[in-house]
Amino acid sequence: MVATALSCAVVAPRAEAQSASAIIDSAAVAHSAFRVAPRADGAAAKLPYLVRAARAWPSQPSYWFNVARYAARASDTALVVEAVEALAAMSAGARLIDDTSVVRLSRLPAFSEPFARLARNVAPRASGRAAATVADSTVFAEGIDAHPTNGSLYVGSIRHRTVLEVRADGGVRDLHLERNPRIGAILGVRVASDGRTLYATTAGIVQMHGFVPADSTLSALVRVRIADGAIEERWDVPADGAHHLLGDLAITHDGTVLATDSDAAILFRLRPGARSLDAIRHPLFRSLQGIAPVPGSSRVIIADYSPGLLRVDLHAQVGSSRVERIVDAAGTTTLGINGLTWYDGAVIGVQNGIDPARVARFVLDAEQLRVNRIELLDRQPSVADEPTIGTLWPDGYVYVANSQWEKYDDKGRRVPGTVLRPTVLMFVPLAPATEARPF
Repeated sequence: MVATALSCAVVAPRAEAQSASAIIDSAAVAHSAFRVAPRADGAAAKLPYLVRAARAWPSQPSYWFNVARYAARASDTALVVEAVEALAAMSAGARLIDDTSVVRLSRLPAFSEPFARLARNVAPRASGRAAATVADSTVFAEGIDAHPTNGSLYVGSIRHRTVLEVRADGGVRDLHLERNPRIGAILGVRVASDGRTLYATTAGIVQMHGFVPADSTLSALVRVRIADGAIEERWDVPADGAHHLLGDLAITHDGTVLATDSDAAILFRLRPGARSLDAIRHPLFRSLQGIAPVPGSSRVIIADYSPGLLRVDLHAQVGSSRVERIVDAAGTTTLGINGLTWYDGAVIGVQNGIDPARVARFVLDAEQLRVNRIELLDRQPSVADEPTIGTLWPDGYVYVANSQWEKYDDKGRRVPGTVLRPTVLMFVPLAPATEARPF
């Protein structure tokens, strides 16, 4: 398959590292202004705060979305154009297409082309097909990984607190991890190199079946025997008074297991043979998600919902900078990425924090300090309305297309009017990144 490039940028010989303090300061300015905006009276009064937020943190689509909406209501055409052009470049902001205040301006000469470009850049692009479907509509899938030899897929279930094995013949086997009373929702799943066991992250959250308040202290990494679902070993997150939520995980070439804690903003590390988890902290960590080890190095790329893609050197000397934000290609965004997978000098990300959600390949420079370009792989909101995590599979990539986060509220109750569908595992064929072409 030939991927579609979303954006290209001139690449400097070496990307300039971004100061952590500068990034944090810019984000703080943006967040502060965005929080003040709702208290202002009327669209025109809100606009200065929204514009300040968007310009301080220009890779955040939600800021530009609100600038466009309120600028349209205030009849500030210039600001609408600026916001729509920013969103079009990021291929985000699909809800503006149906916003009546914005649409009424679309026939103006200065606005028609940016609006048309936005519509083109958020349109569905169906490159994937269903590789497998789990008939149970209540699975609430999150993590996924593939067996290295037989191609079976292992899918974590938040609702049922277990892992499902989806075989090549379409059969589904429940490993029944929920039999263990200390197993909560299963979020991340990775098959170990032995092919006999898998690692999974578990946490007590209200969306899982049978949740009670005491479960909120559950957060652990476990090793599971695939044959019968037995828990062979468990590593609990240390009790420190904070709320922990272990999510995605990865296994490096030397057998080190890494797991991200999205609530406490910690990268946990389990070294081979270790009896406890090491904690790695950094000021840039905000809402850690997927992890992609860089082959042949001590580096990993981590997706953080807030600052974007981060490069982490696990072997950096004490006192040196082990975490750096990867510079975005001009006008693009790496915010809102959940699952992350290394492939051919790039990372494939499930970017479900933008509208519409997409699967894209983020092509990096040789030092993993800059995104050279973004290539759209799949965007199917009618099927993949809540994609989460993916993994490499023979000749391509497979991802969870329709998780259920938006179908349950923050108390674990079904949102009225929502419809649960069978879980779809979507397959996208892959070609080398060097074969990508622009629009």
